[in-house]
Amino acid sequence: MVNDLHPMDRPFCWARLRVHLPYKLALAVGLNLLALSLYYLLQHYVLYPVTVMRPGRVDHWIAFNEHTVWLYLSLFVLQPIAPMSMLQTSQLRRYALGIVAISSVADVIFFFWPTAIMRPAVAGPSAVYHQLVTLVNPLNACPSLHAAMAVYSACCGEQLWRGTRGAWRWRSGFWLWALAIIYATLSTKEHVFTDAVAGSVLGALTYLVAFGHLRRLTKGPGRWRILARHVVARAPS
Repeated sequence: MVNDLHPMDRPFCWARLRVHLPYKLALAVGLNLLALSLYYLLQHYVLYPVTVMRPGRVDHWIAFNEHTVWLYLSLFVLQPIAPMSMLQTSQLRRYALGIVAISSVADVIFFFWPTAIMRPAVAGPSAVYHQLVTLVNPLNACPSLHAAMAVYSACCGEQLWRGTRGAWRWRSGFWLWALAIIYATLSTKEHVFTDAVAGSVLGALTYLVAFGHLRRLTKGPGRWRILARHVVARAPS
């Protein structure tokens, strides 16, 4: 059977990757340096009282599992997939704007309202989990940047592959991956449920603003009101 599918219609392919590749690589380096440097700076310089995020009912339902640290770290594999598959510089600029916005909003919150989580005492932790808790302090908890970036990445993949062959599989897989990462933030006890919800909302709202969807949503009710008035005017009395 002849495969007549154009390469650009495939969600993952070298043809997509190499479009604006130097620009994509420069963005990847620049955005990571910006986001991580500010994040780690605020982990070591705290000027205001720290609020400890208390676990709630959902947190008690989810048992601690250090082995889900692999899911937690898989965010760094999920994140570059959507931008590396983008074909237009306008998409890349919007994507970069969203990453900067998420980091900036979160860092302002971390600075003025520092939060922390209570990690469980683990006897003989795995090497990967041990490295995580050694390198990352239990600060900057709310909103969860992991949740924000996971949701933002899923949203970008959602709009990027809409209309491509087998799109529903890729889009569903992206969302399942994002939800698994959010679950891992709770099962590794790096965040509580409140952090995850706040981060998810931040990621979703940032996507809507960065890609112009929020403006379309806010204009929508006006059009619906006009349509409703038109229908009422034409209805028989």
